Amino acid sequence: MGEIEPHLLRDCGVDAAAMNPALRADAAINPFTRTAMAKTRLKSLLAEHLSIDHDIYILSNTTHGLTATIAGLAIDGIRLDVRNAGYPGYHGIPDWSDTDHTADRTSLITHINPITGQIEPIKAIGNGLTVVDAAQSFATIAHHRDVLQADVFFCPLHKHAGLAVGLGLLAVKKSLQLAGLRAMAGVAEDGTSAPEPLENALEQFEKADGKIVNRLVINVREPLREALRAKGVSMMTAPGSAMPFACMRGLDGNHRFLPAGDGVLEAKYFTEQKATRVSGAIRGRLDDEPLDYSTQFEAFIVQMLKTIT
Repeated sequence: MGEIEPHLLRDCGVDAAAMNPALRADAAINPFTRTAMAKTRLKSLLAEHLSIDHDIYILSNTTHGLTATIAGLAIDGIRLDVRNAGYPGYHGIPDWSDTDHTADRTSLITHINPITGQIEPIKAIGNGLTVVDAAQSFATIAHHRDVLQADVFFCPLHKHAGLAVGLGLLAVKKSLQLAGLRAMAGVAEDGTSAPEPLENALEQFEKADGKIVNRLVINVREPLREALRAKGVSMMTAPGSAMPFACMRGLDGNHRFLPAGDGVLEAKYFTEQKATRVSGAIRGRLDDEPLDYSTQFEAFIVQMLKTIT
């Protein structure tokens, strides 16, 4: 056979064994290169706008960050105990504390519980390493800076930052000398991922003009708490929490359909936990003043109370 003519080669850096030709809409652009470039740019913007001084690994979601952390710490001889995780979806992860008594141990800190709204301090547990599920505090005006105290944290980018569905990050403090964790985080990040969510996140950054922090805060005052108690509803979120949501328990299935709100506040009912969460989002920057939405929240709840006999 003779030599293949150069013009017959598709020089896009991807061959059929790397990616099926049917999936390459534009052979002139290497999708893996697009992904790498977008990740680099996204990391830079996140660090700049959210004051992150950790090493950032871009993953697909919070759970991806958690599993990479569990595996990486295990290599370093550290057990991550998730039995008290605030997110119910993590309760199915088996505990291996009884199978290895030689390893150090630390517990996952759920900074803000998504069901109760309770805040867990970021402080040393077990071997002193702080590993934080920051899903409900990352990019919130009142609590984001607390997240930055953690040795390790992970979170999604579709909640308060509002950048893209299908993206999350794992952040590791630069001074942390854990080779196993860093290796596993790097492997998790390097896995094949589509460039579109990353490029969508960069587009959202541009549209929002860098406003990727949720400024809205709610503080539930005592008169409203008393009115709720009189209706058999308990407010689980502590006073002065300054979060973009508040959680209550006591609404049964017949009362879970809340008023429509003002276009900012929305309600979600958790059937299994019999809990209701009312939340909202208004974009801003990390150095902006919080936007107190407590009065609007109270009006929303007063309307709700009218539906309860």
